[in-house]
Amino acid sequence: MTTHELNLRRATDADLDWLCALRNEPEAVRYSKSGVRTREDLEHDYLHNPGKFVYIVARADQADVGFVILCEEGDGTFEISIAILPELRGQGLARPLIELGSQHAAAAHDARGVLATIVPGNVASRRSFEACGYVLDASASTEVLQHFLWTPTARG
Repeated sequence: MTTHELNLRRATDADLDWLCALRNEPEAVRYSKSGVRTREDLEHDYLHNPGKFVYIVARADQADVGFVILCEEGDGTFEISIAILPELRGQGLARPLIELGSQHAAAAHDARGVLATIVPGNVASRRSFEACGYVLDASASTEVLQHFLWTPTARG
């Protein structure tokens, strides 16, 4: 497997058009639980919401590859959402992106758990999250959405 050096930076208003285009890309919408989002939705519901943290993910050469969104759910749990540019899918970026976002939730936001909500037909996403240590929470899953939980290992 190719390793990828990825970095997070907090998204700003200057990233809104890019975020909106990636978030509303047909394959992203297909597997989203919320459908198409407007620029205004993203601005108010994500960038300017104190419980949501939007990060642009870039390679070491500073080329943007996707985003990670962490939403505070309460009781120390954060929900993670990711997206990768269409032209970069299938290149082994999902796992490093998920790992980076999950570790960041634990380190920067003191997350006790990170939740991934996946549409059952999104097999690639499910496999990527499972490969990163996410475990299906059958009791919280439905026919429409599956919930996977990751718990940070004890830090010394």
